[in-house]
Amino acid sequence: MQGDLDLESRKGKGPGGYCDFHPQSGKAYIFMNAVGTHDDVQTLLHEGGHAFHALESASRQRLYWNLHGPMEFCEVASMGMEMLAQPYLEKNRGGFYTPEDAHRARRDQLLDAVVKFLPYMAVVDAFQHWLYVDAPPQVTIDDINAKWAQLFTQFLPHVNYDGIEDGLAFRWQRQSHIF
Repeated sequence: MQGDLDLESRKGKGPGGYCDFHPQSGKAYIFMNAVGTHDDVQTLLHEGGHAFHALESASRQRLYWNLHGPMEFCEVASMGMEMLAQPYLEKNRGGFYTPEDAHRARRDQLLDAVVKFLPYMAVVDAFQHWLYVDAPPQVTIDDINAKWAQLFTQFLPHVNYDGIEDGLAFRWQRQSHIF
């Protein structure tokens, strides 16, 4: 699989992490910036979920335009991989974590995936529904920013944006699923 994994961080390398599938070669490519933290493990598992999804889809689907599911569903495979791998991170199960570190990783994963992620996804889903279905035809950028801020504070009332409300208002632009 040489060249199919670009994992380590290095000077001049772009930020982030993603998985891409190349239908001609039938291979998945994972890009990320590992620096030796638990987040790196989660990112690799997440992108690995995308890779397995792409490889399995390609093995069953001959038409290129049918290879990719909706972005929302693709996250099921990636987040599913994160959850499925959790029990195997402990040394006695084939992983490399101590029992204490494995417990912390499972706890953090559940916290991130359930407590933090689901309310945020509710914001994104409600925002998309409003934007693509209910927004007035003459919607302005100010209307869009205000709706995002309203939904964000509705679903995530514990997050404090006092003093940086403008940053909250256009935070929706960072969410690629919306576009």
